[in-house]
Amino acid sequence: MANILEQFPEFCADSVDYDFRSAAHVAAAEGQLQSIQFLRDHSHSKNQDLSWMSREDRWGFSPVEEAYRYGHYEVANYLIECVKKVRTVTPSETDSRRRLSVTKPAVRSMRKWKKVLHFGTLALKNEAELIDGLLATGVFSSSELYADYDGRSPMHLAAANGHLDVVKVLLRYGYDGKTHRDRWGNCALDEARRKKFAQIVDVLLADIV
Repeated sequence: MANILEQFPEFCADSVDYDFRSAAHVAAAEGQLQSIQFLRDHSHSKNQDLSWMSREDRWGFSPVEEAYRYGHYEVANYLIECVKKVRTVTPSETDSRRRLSVTKPAVRSMRKWKKVLHFGTLALKNEAELIDGLLATGVFSSSELYADYDGRSPMHLAAANGHLDVVKVLLRYGYDGKTHRDRWGNCALDEARRKKFAQIVDVLLADIV
């Protein structure tokens, strides 16, 4: 990678292909922490911003999500810590969002449902720490519902499976789905009551009141 950047100085860490995927997306998906660290150091040496660390591809996935998706948690946590330190909207990030905003409806829909599936899976698996990181870095937004085709949100899934830590993380970030009802008319509180998860019931009641 160093040889390529030396041979082609016009390339940089935020260079993307036709799917808006950067070298960081590929490195994160393959668990190449050293490559991510090299790209970060190279960006610093060239006084380039680090917006590429949180930039989404045309499918709506950032390098952080790619790392999580393939189980490379060390890479994901490294990216999260870096993004937290530079969480500002740069011109290049704004340009990326503008490009994505004109994406075809079918692609936008696919991106949306991939995120819904991803968030729901993390809630089902009780990945509270990972959800915390994704919310902290803006990969997931607390103002979006992420409900599936049955209207079940990550809060529903966490409450129904007794995942107290996930519920607490969602509430701490002001997640909007705590009172949302699914297609059967049940909210997360109903699920916790039905399964007799008393601690979750208490936490949800305290937040609602």
